Amino acid sequence: MKELDLNAAAETDAGYGQLLAVLWRRRLWILSVLLTSLPIAFYITLKKEPTYISSLQLLVEPNYIDKTRGIESQFTESTVDIDYATQLQLMRSSELMKRAVELLRNDYPNITVGDIRGSLRLAQVLQGKTETKVFQAVYTSNDRIKTQK
Repeated sequence: MKELDLNAAAETDAGYGQLLAVLWRRRLWILSVLLTSLPIAFYITLKKEPTYISSLQLLVEPNYIDKTRGIESQFTESTVDIDYATQLQLMRSSELMKRAVELLRNDYPNITVGDIRGSLRLAQVLQGKTETKVFQAVYTSNDRIKTQK
């Protein structure tokens, strides 16, 4: 009795032959979908403006060294705590953005602080769930030259 049940279950499973038969019967439908969707995807790809991304990473550490400690202690973990949230806010500040706009004004006369803020992403790099001393700045633009400056 159990052998009959196993044979019946095996017969109802679709094999490769049945699958290929279904695909062969639907070949015109599959071919028409491919022949219409591929040119549309190709056209959209050609018309889409490219997006360029530039990124850099900054290591934030104190800029002073205790002269009374030895040279070995310069390379060990510092006991000075740095407020990374404040550092991040300083990098996002209007004053720093205005300076960047002034430096870029000769090459891009129409650039504004809003343009830079909209295209610039600043974040602290995470390693697992731990925040590191490294900040990452990512600039995205449709202009290849702008992302390099």
